[in-house]
This record gives sequence, C-alpha cells and structure tokens, in this order.
Amino acid sequence: MWLLSRLPERPAMLLARSIVWVALLLLPRSHRVARRNLELVFPNLDQARREQIRRESYRVLALNLLDFARLPKLNGVRAREMIDFEPAGKIVRQLRQEFPDVGILIPMMHFGSVEIFAQFTALLLEPTAILARGFGFPRLDRWWNSRRELFGSEMFDRKGGYKEMVARLSRGQSVGILADQNVKANHAVFVPFFGIQAATTKSIALAAIQTGSPILVAACWQSSFSRYDLDVERIAAETAEDSGLSNGERVAKITERINAAFERIIRAHPEQWFWIHRRWKTRPPGEAETLYGNRA
Repeated sequence: MWLLSRLPERPAMLLARSIVWVALLLLPRSHRVARRNLELVFPNLDQARREQIRRESYRVLALNLLDFARLPKLNGVRAREMIDFEPAGKIVRQLRQEFPDVGILIPMMHFGSVEIFAQFTALLLEPTAILARGFGFPRLDRWWNSRRELFGSEMFDRKGGYKEMVARLSRGQSVGILADQNVKANHAVFVPFFGIQAATTKSIALAAIQTGSPILVAACWQSSFSRYDLDVERIAAETAEDSGLSNGERVAKITERINAAFERIIRAHPEQWFWIHRRWKTRPPGEAETLYGNRA
C-alpha cells in the first residue's frame, strides 16, 4: 500500500494488476467461477468476448486496490475534479425533504470503483454508515476499515447488522450495504437476477418497510484517466400495486426492483462487476447447488 500510494500512475497500476493476478493464481477457483458466471449471464456472447470481460474485470479489481492505497491523499477539492456528484446530490436533497426523519438506504454492488465511491459520498454529500463483510482477520479488518472511515463514514459488522441498520436509519443516518453477493438461504429471498433465481439479502427490503426509508441504488466506475462516472436510481419501496400484498410478497417485490437496477447497470458496463464470486451458489429449496459443479 505504501508503494502503491507513491508510485506514478502507470507503474502503480502495473503493480496493482500484478498483485491481483498473483492473488488469483493462488485462487484458481476464482477463474472458473468468473467464466461460469459469464456463461450463465451472457450465454449468447462468444467466448472471446466473455474472456475479454473477465480480464477487464481483473483490471477493475486492481484499480480498487490502487484507489484504496491512495485514499489518504483524497480531499474535497480533488474529489470534485474526479467526479460530478451534483445529479446524485440533487436526488439526495429531494429525498431528505420527502423523508426528513429517516436515513436513506443505499444498496451497492461489488462493481467499479466501490472503495473510492464511499469516500466521494462522504466528501461531497454526507458520511454514511456501511455494512460490509470483513476479511476474517481482525487486525486486517480494523486497519482496512480505519482507512474507509477517513472522511467520516462508519463501518459496522454483519453480526447484529440488521438491528444496527434499523437503528441508524431511524436516527436519520444513511446506510450503505453491499447487496449483490450470495447469502445463505435462511437470510435470503429468492428473486430473479439475470433471469436466474438468486439468494438475495432481504434485509434492505425489511429495513425499508420497518423504517419507511427511501432506497437509492448507486454505482461508481472509472470512465477515463482519473475521471469517474456515477449511476443512481431511486427504487420504489411502495407502489399502489403493493397495497394488497403480504409482508413477504412486499419484501420480494422490493428486492426484485433492486436486482433489476443492478442488472441494468451491469449490462451497460459488464467489465465493471466482480465476476469472481459464486453469486448463484445457494439455490431455492429442492434445487441442488450444482451451478458451479458438484463441489459448489
């Protein structure tokens, strides 16, 4: 991290890409999973194009590593030079007027420049609380999260995470949650994602129903050298058609809308998604977990 933060842009990116490639060489399953995910999502694409997307997605992983190493050098002035946050700011200000007593729920993906996106949000809009998985190594988690919190955002753990999320939203604090990975069946609602039933966290929909918080899907990616783009979409937590649904059906509908927004963004920029996780591993009841082979 020290070296990445001090090298010029090109050699730093070369080093970051080398680190990612070495890490993936030590985790050969990641390549198999990425190829399988691309087959599932884009069955009609030729293999050469799918391989191009996979390789480019590794570059995005390297960019996240480089962005993370350089977080201490970021500030408000630099952030404004790197991204136009005004469209998102306009939506956030509108939501704050409509929902003055609660925070905003922000579903995010392992997509694009996710590490720097949280810092842009803290510097240019408002600090948020973010629920995220740790690495499983306490010292590494503490150090990593301390950098993520440089500009006022706060990280909190999945253990007891739902209660914490509801409490923060009820106090008016916005909460970001990475919501595009596979979850265990007992924590999941099964809704389509690229036409495949996916075990998706139900915590966002439940929290939106419990607190009345609005939902704003957001994604950020590097569009050119040192420039980033942003995609935000407000998700309807309640519609007129939902009034007669049960609570479970409402949870499924809200989660389906979030997945549809994720899918739209990924289809537009497929190389930006992190294809290396087993997104469709957990299957609905009665269906064998064999999408990634018998050792899924």
